[in-house]
Amino acid sequence: MSDPVLSVVAIARNEERDLARFLESFAELADEIVIIDDGSTDRTVEIAEAAGPKVRVVRVPRGPDEGFCDLRNRGALEARGEWLLQVDVDMRPGPGLAAELASAVSNPGFDAYRFRLKNFLLHRPMRHGGWGKWNQPWFARRGMVRWEQKVHERIRIDAPASRIGQLEHPMWHLNDATWEGRMRKSLEYSIAEAQRIVEANERVRAHHLVLKPMWFSVKYYVLRGGFRDGMMGLVFALHTFSATFHWHALAWDRQNPLSRDELERRVRATEE
Repeated sequence: MSDPVLSVVAIARNEERDLARFLESFAELADEIVIIDDGSTDRTVEIAEAAGPKVRVVRVPRGPDEGFCDLRNRGALEARGEWLLQVDVDMRPGPGLAAELASAVSNPGFDAYRFRLKNFLLHRPMRHGGWGKWNQPWFARRGMVRWEQKVHERIRIDAPASRIGQLEHPMWHLNDATWEGRMRKSLEYSIAEAQRIVEANERVRAHHLVLKPMWFSVKYYVLRGGFRDGMMGLVFALHTFSATFHWHALAWDRQNPLSRDELERRVRATEE
């Protein structure tokens, strides 16, 4: 059996709702599909293992000091293809993109390619508010990829800018199907971001709790045109405000802990 040319790599945790469609969408394009499982407790692993010989599952739950970048890097190590397409389980190749990817691997002039996302939230298209700015080289030759940053991980390509091409067709990014799912994900991100703030010794002040959330919501809703997405644009702008507040409030709480014993001591002292 010849070595795979194109490996699709995704990290997953409790993705039983999306995984079957994800695997089906990439089945023809990929020579292999590598699923890096982050400790799923539902049928994610079962679905992946039953999908056929192209699909390989690697179970590596994140440790307490690890982030999504560590899972991405593990995926890059596990994949055997000459080219790696690193994606999320809620992504699908849009019309024309699969053929463009298949053609790109034969071009000796490039070591990586950027591609854009066509984003959806709650199954509604998000065209403005910064959603259309994503354009990253998540498609690259194996050995040239390095991921950094625990949350909202960033990719680094070990190649000059002249060797990074641009794909024209977008990848569909379906994102969260329900607001409950969005809130669960936001909580996880907020906890990780709060930990980053604490570890960086960035003291949380009043303006972080008020002005910074206001700035982010105005930036996405007004300056980046989120209002053009109607109600969803407003919903996301307000979500941006609350998420930014939450991660700073979490960090402030960790920087200013007050134990239950200390609380009781203070209360008793005031009443005596």
